[in-house]
Order: sequence, then structure tokens, then C-alpha cells
Amino acid sequence: MGNEFSADNLPPGFDADQIRRLYHRFLKLDSDGNGYLSAEEFMALPQVRANPLAARIMEVFDRDNNGMIDFREFTQGMTLFSSKANTDQKLRCIFNVYDQDRDGFISNADCFRVLKMMVGENLTDVQLQQAVDKSIIYHDKDADGRLSFNEFKNTIGALGTQGEKLGVKL
Repeated sequence: MGNEFSADNLPPGFDADQIRRLYHRFLKLDSDGNGYLSAEEFMALPQVRANPLAARIMEVFDRDNNGMIDFREFTQGMTLFSSKANTDQKLRCIFNVYDQDRDGFISNADCFRVLKMMVGENLTDVQLQQAVDKSIIYHDKDADGRLSFNEFKNTIGALGTQGEKLGVKL
């Protein structure tokens, strides 16, 4: 089931004490005690609740697509927020948030949906689509109409300090 706590099987980035604390946090969030976090329980995390992409983050954490997060998925997801997580792991997580259909690429439609969640009604759909089109064309080096992980990685890497100003800190 993946919900058992075992200090012998630690995910990278955490020591045994940190895993124990994560386990206790998980148990507190699991308000119905069923060993899984539902969307409502997951949204109880203040860092998640305030994020416009919270539902997408939950979907990325939920690796088996059963609509709930078990302890193993929780610790694997939280590893990405550890200072010990490497840049590629963090970028892969961000990439997965954008890759809504989980096909290994960020399509124009994927990018539009995620940015729509982020900007809400601050831009019209036409303005947002124009920005998405320009971004995809500019960063799509192999001209296949979508962004691979490497194209995405190169795009974020090219942002450098500009990325930090935009909230992308790795």
C-alpha cells in the first residue's frame, strides 16, 4: 500500500528523523485515518492551499492516479521541496505540472490550461493564447509544436536570475 513508515527505506533527501516528522504530518493531515490524503486533506497544507496550481500539484504527487496520496507518494513529492533535491528533480516536477496529459511533452493546450489557472481573468483568452503560441514557437527547438523536457529545462535555465524574479527558484 505504501503507507507504512520504514526508516530502512528512506527516500533521497531526508534522514530518518525528517521522515518521522513527515509521517506525523501525514497522519495529522489524514483526518479520516484511512491512510490516504484526499484532495481536501491535501489542500489543508497552507503551502498548497495558497497555490493556484494546487490541484495540478496533487495530480503530480498522485503517481498511481487513484485520486489520493499515500505516504510513499507524499514523501516522494515532499522530497522535491527538500534543499537536497537537485535541479533536474525540481524541474521535472514543474514540467509535470505543465504536462497535463502526461504524454511527456508540454503542448500548446497544456501550457494554455496551466497559465489560465495562474493568471485567471487577468488576461483574455486571446491574449493568453498569443503568449502561449509565441512561447512555444520560441522555445520549441525541434519545431514539433511542443516542448520536451530538455527544451523546457533549457528555457528555465536560460531565465537565470530572471526566473527567480518570476518565482522560479531552483
